[in-house]
Amino acid sequence: MEKAEPDVRTNGPGAPPEEPAPRKGMSCLMVLSLAVAVPFYLISILLLVDIGSGDAHSRGLAQGLSIVAQLVMWVPLGLVVLVCVASARLPGWIATVGVTLVLAGAAAAVTAIGMMSRPGLLAVPPVVLPLLALLFGMWARTQAPSGTRARNAAIAFTLVAAPLIAGPFIAYGLWVAGAPEREAEWARMTAEQERQARVDAAAEEARFRALGPQSRLDDALPFLQGTYSEQALALIPTLNSGPADAARLLDGGMDLYEFERLHEFGLEMRPDLCRTYHTRLDARLREGSRGPQYMQSVVFELQSQLPNLRWFMTQGCDLSAPVRNLAVAVRMLPADYGLQDYAGTLDAILRLRQVPAGDPQTAP
Repeated sequence: MEKAEPDVRTNGPGAPPEEPAPRKGMSCLMVLSLAVAVPFYLISILLLVDIGSGDAHSRGLAQGLSIVAQLVMWVPLGLVVLVCVASARLPGWIATVGVTLVLAGAAAAVTAIGMMSRPGLLAVPPVVLPLLALLFGMWARTQAPSGTRARNAAIAFTLVAAPLIAGPFIAYGLWVAGAPEREAEWARMTAEQERQARVDAAAEEARFRALGPQSRLDDALPFLQGTYSEQALALIPTLNSGPADAARLLDGGMDLYEFERLHEFGLEMRPDLCRTYHTRLDARLREGSRGPQYMQSVVFELQSQLPNLRWFMTQGCDLSAPVRNLAVAVRMLPADYGLQDYAGTLDAILRLRQVPAGDPQTAP
């Protein structure tokens, strides 16, 4: 029988055989480092998904926390890789590949996250580079001190890592190079907004200057909020159709909050105005009867109408019934709402009733 030849691998003709790499177990330091790195890696990846969702504050918070998680993760992960490389007795240039992969990978991952506006190609480096660095460390532990296979594998790691590391820095460079163009565009947009604001202001002034006694209350109400607030308030009493317009708008369903300053309008109390306001209060209180939540909403909404209620009652418009119902609704709410003054004000308004010249029960 032929004697079996020992299995000796060589690097080529005339080259000495490769030394088999010893199998090394993981030390307690490596296990502990991985136990710290893995959770922070997973957290950073989950936060990457949120960068493209939510408002600007949420996106910025997710971006910042993801960067922090990556930085924390790379410390124990880099320790694992460096321990593996140092214990492998590999050639210096291969060990340099491992060190570079850790340092440049951490910088590239953080840069990529900082450049992201939403998950895309820039999300690849922070996801892949930590795994590639860990894979390099685990691979280095199994390699012989020298050999063609180790050299080829190190080159392959370099070729895979190079674009992942370079990509974020290239993106950052392009962003910096585009700064002058962005600043010019921002200046153009700012100038356009300022020009449009001047045009809008001139148009608003022209609309206001066109108002006069012949105008309708509908045209004056929008000017109660803004530059011409006081002038519009002084104009409203001079409108020929002011009381009729107010009654028409209330009857047409305009929200009561549009009339929070009705008591300041200086309008003449007329039966139709009294009747329509009375009707709107009754309708709003009926909506509150649909349930406790609805009634609570109505009570807080009508609190802004207290000055109007006082004005109507002092002008001879009898709102006793809706005011009384509102007072009952206020007292039905929990005491910790602090509405005692609200209820007291309603009681005081009820005592203001005068001869009902515009009583909705008698008005035509």
